[in-house]
Amino acid sequence: MRRRAPVAALAAWLALFLAFAPLKPDPRFRALAREMSGRRIAFARELGAHDQYSLRSIASGHYLRGELDQAIAALEEALARGGPLQAELEQLAARLRRERDERRAGDGN
Repeated sequence: MRRRAPVAALAAWLALFLAFAPLKPDPRFRALAREMSGRRIAFARELGAHDQYSLRSIASGHYLRGELDQAIAALEEALARGGPLQAELEQLAARLRRERDERRAGDGN
């Protein structure tokens, strides 16, 4: 039974992603997504996000907002705490570091 929950969550996320895909180019949608992500980050921090799941959610919100340094910092905090997501978070942090480095190289910084 526990194996179904992640699959169901992924299916729900995919359906939502596909439903909103046509709106993604609209600057109003991007502004709304940025605002909602900021609220989610603030709410998680107010609750005292301290586990890997909460910190991964915070990292996701920062990533959506284009805040790679903050996303990486949240992942590093989650990794420092340790837990069941260690391997996943290590891979994700490495991917975001590469993306950040590529962006910086492209900007000439």
